[in-house]
Amino acid sequence: MNIAMMSTWNVPCGASVHSKLIGNSWIKAGHKLTIFAPYGVPIIEKQNESWIKRNYSLNKDDSFDAELFLDNDFDIFVLQQIPPMPIKRLLSIAPEIKKKAKTVVIIHEGNPPGRELRKFPWDAVVCFDKRYKKFLKEAFNDKKIRIINYPCHPVLHGDKIKTRKNLDLPKDKMILMVYGIAVHHYFHIIPTLQRVNKERPLMLVVFTGVRDWFDLFRTARTEYKFINPQMDVLTTEKLYKYLHASDALIYHRDSSIDVVVASTIFECLGSGCPILASDSNFVETLGNEIIKYGGLDKLEELLLSPDIKDKFKNTVEIATRYAEHNSADNIAEKYIKLFKSL
Repeated sequence: MNIAMMSTWNVPCGASVHSKLIGNSWIKAGHKLTIFAPYGVPIIEKQNESWIKRNYSLNKDDSFDAELFLDNDFDIFVLQQIPPMPIKRLLSIAPEIKKKAKTVVIIHEGNPPGRELRKFPWDAVVCFDKRYKKFLKEAFNDKKIRIINYPCHPVLHGDKIKTRKNLDLPKDKMILMVYGIAVHHYFHIIPTLQRVNKERPLMLVVFTGVRDWFDLFRTARTEYKFINPQMDVLTTEKLYKYLHASDALIYHRDSSIDVVVASTIFECLGSGCPILASDSNFVETLGNEIIKYGGLDKLEELLLSPDIKDKFKNTVEIATRYAEHNSADNIAEKYIKLFKSL
């Protein structure tokens, strides 16, 4: 098939993660893909592929190259919808897009869509679970709404001892990892980890591309020596190296008033690194694929439990099965079946 997808691409956000997972799977399966992506955004790694066309900016309706949309051939048009997308400008060329393509929108927003998005002549509206469908039914024809699970990165386990040696990380400590543009959410767990560190020596590796958050953790390191802050936006390859070296990834977020999913978790479930997550609505659709904790006292109790290795092993086994079932290739094929049905 000849697919065009309008989305963030190769930037640190959930829509970009989703796009790359299914987009790369479509290419691997032999489909032609064109990406319409924004410019003026923080790129994780440089890509010069001719099929990636950066022709608009986010939140600026006057920065929109409509001709590039119209001059390219495609029979499926997919929008990965996030709030900053220039929907008004996209709506202005909707008739031209509809002449040559079926149209699909993938909803990342966790609340009812705006007026412009509702006006666009979508052939299908995709969401990740029934929580989204509940409010989408008020905006779109129920028959157009489809639920397709969030994709997982292909299963890729690694050798912990070998990876730690290659990364010059200690062999004799529990290594915990956090990363992303929102690592400030983890700052208040530091005293809890300090108590754990006194009984079970650990290292907390913190990756962020945000200078303020890096400086925050670097300053904290003067008091909490177990913190290892890194100023870096991780490529997928480097992310998986550190996941392979770590004993656990921590995902700590308070519940949102909106419907949300944790793209970070789906990107990491297949790594073989167990994920410890605060019990919030970011993870309410997941079960034993991760280890959920309530308060920070429960996190401390978990990290000090004598059978923690067995807990981690069981969680990884369940997470691996989930990641295999919801692999990017499998989810991408579900989209192809949807496109064909249109």
